[in-house]
Amino acid sequence: VSQVVLFQGFQLRNTIRRNELYYESSVQDIAKARNDLSLNVASQYLQLVLDEELVRANQLHVDSDNAQLARARLLLKAGSIAESTVLDSESQLATDELTVITAQNQVNLAKLALMQLLNIEPATAKNFAIDVPQLPDPDTEAANVLDLDTTSTTAANRLPALQAAALGVQS
Repeated sequence: VSQVVLFQGFQLRNTIRRNELYYESSVQDIAKARNDLSLNVASQYLQLVLDEELVRANQLHVDSDNAQLARARLLLKAGSIAESTVLDSESQLATDELTVITAQNQVNLAKLALMQLLNIEPATAKNFAIDVPQLPDPDTEAANVLDLDTTSTTAANRLPALQAAALGVQS
C-alpha cells in the first residue's frame, strides 16, 4: 500500500505565502526596533536639554537669593529688619542651593542614560557634552495646522509597527 497525496487544497503554497508574510513582518519588527531606539535617543536628548536648563534657572534663583541675603544683612546692621528675616533668607538660599544640586544630579543621570543609549562608555567619555541649537521662539512663529487624515494615512504607510501588524493579520 502506498500513500500518494494528490491534492492538499493548496496547503503547501499557502504555507509558503504565510512564511513570506512572517518574514516581512519580522523585517518590519526590526525597523520598529530601530525607530524605537531613535525615539528613545531623541527623548533622552530632550530630557538632558531640559535638565540643563533647569540647572541654569535654579542657579539664577541662588544668585538672586545671595543678593537678597546680602541686602538683608545690610538692613539688619542698620537695624531696619529683624534677624528672623535674615535667617529666612539664609533658609531660602539653602533650599535653592539644594534644588541646584538635585537638578545637577538629574543632568548627570540624563547624560548617563543618553550615553548608554548611544553605547558610549561613561569611563571614556569624560568630556561628553551635547550641542543645543539656537531655535526661534515658538510664540513668534505661525502655528502649524495638521490635517489629521493625511497624518494618519502617512503614519499607516510609514510606521513599521503598523505594517508589521497588517502583515501579521494577512498571514
